[in-house]
Amino acid sequence: PPLRSALRAMASAASPFASPAPSASPVQSASASPARSEEMATPRSRGPTAAVTIVAPGAGTRANGEVYGELNKGPEFKVDVFGQSGSSYDRYPPWWPQGAGAPNLDTFAKEVVERGGLEKTDCLLFGSRGGQVVLPHVWRSLGDKTPPAVVINGGCSMGLPKPAAWPRGAVTLLLMGGQDNFRGS
Repeated sequence: PPLRSALRAMASAASPFASPAPSASPVQSASASPARSEEMATPRSRGPTAAVTIVAPGAGTRANGEVYGELNKGPEFKVDVFGQSGSSYDRYPPWWPQGAGAPNLDTFAKEVVERGGLEKTDCLLFGSRGGQVVLPHVWRSLGDKTPPAVVINGGCSMGLPKPAAWPRGAVTLLLMGGQDNFRGS
């Protein structure tokens, strides 16, 4: 219920994009297993159904998979998943402690932005490391045109090794349950 309410509120926020533009993007349906290959999304029209894009690394696509699948079953949301948790790029970049060179979450974020597709979403959903690395990269790239976002665990608000300027017009909701590993950070 809290996630559904948060997504409903964020999806109703004014979208910075006038209309969806067709473009290729690494998206797969939330009803498919996140471990399967990435599929190309087809453009969708805006309407009563809100397009929600989950950025898989850190978003708990396995642990929360049932919840994300339920969101996708109803008429309110069309849920797509960018990327896969546990893939070769699902690791911190070099400026993080124990970070690694490419591929990593920053190179993944760059690919997500360059391939396009974000203009087709009404709301982005990040969790943990996606909020720490991918969302700040999206902010640097799109600025105020970043779609509204929900960040589970609020990783984007912590002291990050590479500071990210939170765009003034980027509507972002931090959803924190208090059972995360970011205490004191």
